[in-house]
Amino acid sequence: MNKTNFNREIESEKIQVISEIDQLKVVANNHYLMKKYYEAIKVSELILELAKKANLASIIEEQEDFIFKVRKLIDEGKLGFIREEFEELRYKYKKLVGIEDFEDAHVLIENFKHKFEKVIELGEIHQIEDFLDRDRLLWQNYQNKQVILKKQLDPLEIQFNSYVKTNNLKLAQDTLNKAEDLLKQVDSSASIIRETWQAYKEQLNEHIHEKDIEKKVSTSLDKISLFTDSYQFQEGRELIKDLDEIIDKIRSPQYIKDFEIKKKTLIDAEEKYNKLFNDMENLELSIRTSISDGLFSKAMNECEQIIKISRFIGQQRYVDMYSELLNQIKVKIQKFRQLKETTTIINSLAKEAVQALKNENFNKSLVYFKEIRKLLIEYSRK
Repeated sequence: MNKTNFNREIESEKIQVISEIDQLKVVANNHYLMKKYYEAIKVSELILELAKKANLASIIEEQEDFIFKVRKLIDEGKLGFIREEFEELRYKYKKLVGIEDFEDAHVLIENFKHKFEKVIELGEIHQIEDFLDRDRLLWQNYQNKQVILKKQLDPLEIQFNSYVKTNNLKLAQDTLNKAEDLLKQVDSSASIIRETWQAYKEQLNEHIHEKDIEKKVSTSLDKISLFTDSYQFQEGRELIKDLDEIIDKIRSPQYIKDFEIKKKTLIDAEEKYNKLFNDMENLELSIRTSISDGLFSKAMNECEQIIKISRFIGQQRYVDMYSELLNQIKVKIQKFRQLKETTTIINSLAKEAVQALKNENFNKSLVYFKEIRKLLIEYSRK
């Protein structure tokens, strides 16, 4: 076969294909006019196949446009059946996605599909199919993020338990805060994870509460010691009463032991204080009697005992008062001794003076009387 004949044969086949396509176009158009859209698409697809084999570019483009046009009509026809609900779905879905509530947004899609997928082929409606594809992508990304979030919680769980075990409650709280930030982003399917971290939170709160009690007990124990040392027994007893109500809430045997020791120390100190104070009051009564009876040495001894007791029990007022009284008694004793000594000397001089008078030794007698006068003047000036 020469080249000319070959070209004629090809041209003949092409004319035959075009003729066949023209006939099919009529059929496709009739289906279209009768709104038999699926049949029109099938015929148009057959035309498209013939046009591609014959390399008829204009007809290929023409039939692709025709198929797109018919499919759009099909979509609009089907969409009209559920348009109102689809528009409502899109509105609610967009709102939920806007606040990143992907879980509820996906539930809306699933409910929509469940309601209509047995009634209509949703995948054949391009507008809905595009919408469902977008949700599939968003949901897949969301699930991938959920996997990452849950994996991030694993090391935090290990850290938290380690910090609690080593009693590092501040770092444990920081770790819990990080976990709670992640849990806010974790979906509702992670209920077990949420329950686990809720248990951790309660555990940590219990430890913190216990630590707060221990701190309060420790501070109160120190105060009890201060109250005991400063003889503030009423304040100490009130604090002991408060601790009695909470001491059994801590697990530390050492705190309980220290509390019992501090309590006993305060009670014993108060009993001793009361006994010494009672002894001091008895000594006060005895001092009055001793002074009244002129028993100044005894009164001085009793004053010294009161001063010693007052210093021991922290009663500075009594120390000052009886130190002053002791000095006054010492002054009185000194004056009494001086009086006694002066009286003895005067009595001796008076005897000598009287004897001199009897012996008519008036000059000598006068000297004795002058000495007596001098002694009396000196004593009166003291």
